[in-house]
Amino acid sequence: MEVQQIETIEKDALALPDQVQTLGPKVEDEATLNRVNDAKLYIRKIRGRIKDVFEPMKKKSYAAYKEILNKYKEVEAPAIKAEKYCDGLLSDYFAEQRRKREEAERKRLEEERKRKEEEERRLQEAMEAEEKGDKEKADKIINESAEEENNSKPEVEIPEKPKLNNVHTRLDYDFKIVDPESIPRQYMVPDEKLIRRVVKASKGKIDIPGIKVIKKETVVARSTS
Repeated sequence: MEVQQIETIEKDALALPDQVQTLGPKVEDEATLNRVNDAKLYIRKIRGRIKDVFEPMKKKSYAAYKEILNKYKEVEAPAIKAEKYCDGLLSDYFAEQRRKREEAERKRLEEERKRKEEEERRLQEAMEAEEKGDKEKADKIINESAEEENNSKPEVEIPEKPKLNNVHTRLDYDFKIVDPESIPRQYMVPDEKLIRRVVKASKGKIDIPGIKVIKKETVVARSTS
């Protein structure tokens, strides 16, 4: 029965676009106006029949969909909970390893800075000794510097990022608003819903800076039985 109803209403709906084309490209007189209006009322009846046919099927299908979706969520919930727990453990570990790498890198850079400063100090001291004619002292400083460089401890070891099969992490960034008044204008989004409510309620009489009211004719038809 449903198949026959669908086929019948589909046939009537498919014929509508060609039927309304016969009304002409525009309304030029009252007679044409009435024919267009009659056509619109007939179309609304067709749409009513379409709704009568499909609405019960939609509700039935939606009810079945909701039932499946609820069961799906119910079954999946413990798995999601367990996975989130694992994600928390992994995230905490990776974050700690990242912190250790950053700290090691900071120490390495600090040691490199100190080493360069010491090298520059010794070089300056050797140059001053050379300028004073004390070549022996200058050579001694340079030789001691080279010896210390050869015997220096290795640089700080930077831990490698942990590697897992099919799992990796990335550093994401988020934000929270702490002072709305300080946010630059380019990051603000107009509240279009509020603007539309004000324009409609005031019938365009309230002047909102930066907003142009657009008037448009809308065809409204009463429900037909």
